[in-house]
Amino acid sequence: DKSLDVLKSFIERTAKMDVPLVLGEVPLLAPQRQKSALAINTEIHRACERIKKCYVLPFDEMVKQILRDGFLDVNGRRYRLNQLLPDGLHVNNIASTYLADRIESLLASP
Repeated sequence: DKSLDVLKSFIERTAKMDVPLVLGEVPLLAPQRQKSALAINTEIHRACERIKKCYVLPFDEMVKQILRDGFLDVNGRRYRLNQLLPDGLHVNNIASTYLADRIESLLASP
């Protein structure tokens, strides 16, 4: 799969640079339409197990939590999925800030 090949190449080039790498999972919302999503997520996790400065942003887990609970708690306030993704695809400012905070936490962890 071309997407998987591109991801692997990107990971290997970045690993040689010895810089932090944050990779976000592909949320598995419609697996029958997302042919390479599972393979991509598997590769992301494998890479971050073997590369020292590689971190996984667990988008799949986050989206499943929102779908299960009906909301995402951001600083004590509950937001529904349609509030975080107003057009159904792109995150708004609240979700962007939440994700930036999650990335900052990942990078600060030992």
